[in-house]
Amino acid sequence: MNFLQLLADLAHTNPAVYSQASQRRAMLRQLSQAGVRVAATALPLAGLLASPAQAGIRENLLDSLTLALTLEYLEADFYRTALGLLALADGSFVSAGFVPADVRADIETLQQHEEQHVQFLTTALQNSGVAVPARPRFDFTGSHNGTTPALFPDVFSNFDSFCG
Repeated sequence: MNFLQLLADLAHTNPAVYSQASQRRAMLRQLSQAGVRVAATALPLAGLLASPAQAGIRENLLDSLTLALTLEYLEADFYRTALGLLALADGSFVSAGFVPADVRADIETLQQHEEQHVQFLTTALQNSGVAVPARPRFDFTGSHNGTTPALFPDVFSNFDSFCG
């Protein structure tokens, strides 16, 4: 391998391609870190709010964690579907080549992180004595489960739509 040629090629690469992907990764990382901090902060508070006068506050905290779990289900299932690990509404699976090979590891990492968030929130809710909601089925096409025309009919067949 010609090291000098590699450096020359990197110098001519369009930096906008990398900065766009980096911005998305940074945003997702910040969101996930913020979610973990919020959940970690709320858990000790939920245990402290055991008096009847504070029961409403405790319920609000647990409702917030339940909502956060539903959002984590949504994110995890979005990536699971893209990776062909979860069936679409019609029972079919996304083709193996949908996610380009050069970004597949990144999508797998995102999916694994979302599953970790699901596990964290599930455990937190179980330890708080709350019934953990079942994992819902999501319609990522925006068709209201086939009752209206899909807003994003190609979300799992066009990688640009998936990334949009």
